[in-house]
Amino acid sequence: LARCRAGAPRVALEIIDVARRAAGADAELLIPNVAPCRGEVLAELGEVDAALDELRAGIEVAQAQAMAFEAAVMVLLKTDIERRAGRTPDRTAAEAAALTLQRLGVRR
Repeated sequence: LARCRAGAPRVALEIIDVARRAAGADAELLIPNVAPCRGEVLAELGEVDAALDELRAGIEVAQAQAMAFEAAVMVLLKTDIERRAGRTPDRTAAEAAALTLQRLGVRR
């Protein structure tokens, strides 16, 4: 994300994708960790639908792996991207994610 924030989102996306390919068969295990970064970078590039698809996939895998923190963070990121794109986010999902983080002791 540092590359993205430094004005080089395409470089950031390339770095993320190279790392994901390098993970090989273990790449699926990394989805909950990689999806937020890819989603943010894709959104920065204006590829909102691709960003949201990436986050939906990440949320699904995180939930299947009982990774409540990662899933909640991605739901909130998805909500933020939807808002920035002028879309209407799922408030119920966002509220549930915020509650999950609160229960996990995360301070915002």
